[in-house]
Amino acid sequence: MNVVGAVLQYDCPESVELSIVKLEEMVARAKKTGAQLVVAPETSIGMFADVSKTGTDYLPFICNISKKYEVFLATSFYRKANDGNIYNQGYLINQISE
Repeated sequence: MNVVGAVLQYDCPESVELSIVKLEEMVARAKKTGAQLVVAPETSIGMFADVSKTGTDYLPFICNISKKYEVFLATSFYRKANDGNIYNQGYLINQISE
């Protein structure tokens, strides 16, 4: 089985909202080239300061983008754990409908 992949490289915006918009824009461009697996930059979405203050979970945003463009999406983002510590965790999202 062959899989077409795309590795994204771009300057990640410093605003949470703009980082989500930019990631979606880049995934859309990759999908147009035939990508089935998209690898985004580390911490391409969300900011450490936002997570430390509000505990925002970015996973739903990543899942929505994966589902909308029907791609596997790999990236990482900061996440507040139950112990109160913040970790940079990597994810491979599969929201492709069959």
